[in-house]
Amino acid sequence: MRKLSIFFLILSITVSCTGEGYVIKGDIRDLDEGTINLLDASGHTLATTQVKDGKFTFKGKTEIPQLTYINNALGVRYPLDLPILLENKRIRVRGDAAQGLIEITGTAANENMVIYKQKRDALSPNDREGFTALVRETFEANSDNLLGAMMVTDMYTYVSDGELVECYKRLPEELAGNKLISHYYDISTARLETAPGKKFKELSMEDRQGVPRKLSEQVAANKVTLLLFWASWTYGNKSIMPDFGALCKRYSDKGLKLFSISLDSNADKWREAIGKYGLEGTNLQGDYNQAKACADIYGVDGMPRALLIGQDGTIIARGDKASDFEPFLEKLL
Repeated sequence: MRKLSIFFLILSITVSCTGEGYVIKGDIRDLDEGTINLLDASGHTLATTQVKDGKFTFKGKTEIPQLTYINNALGVRYPLDLPILLENKRIRVRGDAAQGLIEITGTAANENMVIYKQKRDALSPNDREGFTALVRETFEANSDNLLGAMMVTDMYTYVSDGELVECYKRLPEELAGNKLISHYYDISTARLETAPGKKFKELSMEDRQGVPRKLSEQVAANKVTLLLFWASWTYGNKSIMPDFGALCKRYSDKGLKLFSISLDSNADKWREAIGKYGLEGTNLQGDYNQAKACADIYGVDGMPRALLIGQDGTIIARGDKASDFEPFLEKLL
């Protein structure tokens, strides 16, 4: 659950706002005197104001509806780091700093975000099923506003690619146009188009000698092709990548051939890793943007990622570790 909260923290919706601006009126008991800041999701200060008797006011205009935080200084009795969905509207913040009980009113997105957080915090950290149900419920209630758009990012890895794509399509056009949300839509769409049972999509890159190498040529020449996206700097390589090398070696005489694309920018480290992990086959590394474009075609969202492709061009399996493919290879070869 902590992983997905990263997406929640960095989201800002890039659409134009209407209205005169925003006003955030705060009245929080026991809030420390001094200055208090309004920060954007990246931690940059948007505004600073004074706290007097627990009261404060922020006024301004935001060009984009976005996730922000009200944050006071370090060393205070009751630190405050309160998420606010900032829109050009009037927003009220009231509560008790000592008790940590704060309510946000004035917009549907903010009021429902408080409810969402309360329900989320009540879940067990390992309750994947409960969290998934909560995200779906929150999206259904907020598919027309900023909170619903956030839920699409929280759905990622918790629901199927098909469900995420359908939820994305239900968002208002101005929210669906946000780059972060469309990024996950693009990944899910690409994975649907390259799911097991679909035909592979062509890839072409030059090898280190400048010779173009096409995935289609290798697929046609071998019983099975393992398409692997990786990089020498990938976390967990020591425990994962050697297994891919061993898999290719074990089945190479039976018709399996490796076709790997590396997102490395350092050719020396790439070559060293190929030998270290025993990656025998076609290994390509070159321009990062070209390699990234190839990975995007297959909806790669982390590395290593691999696909098993039959000689007829049908994608047999997808996975992120060698053991995901061994049952298929045992059956096929």
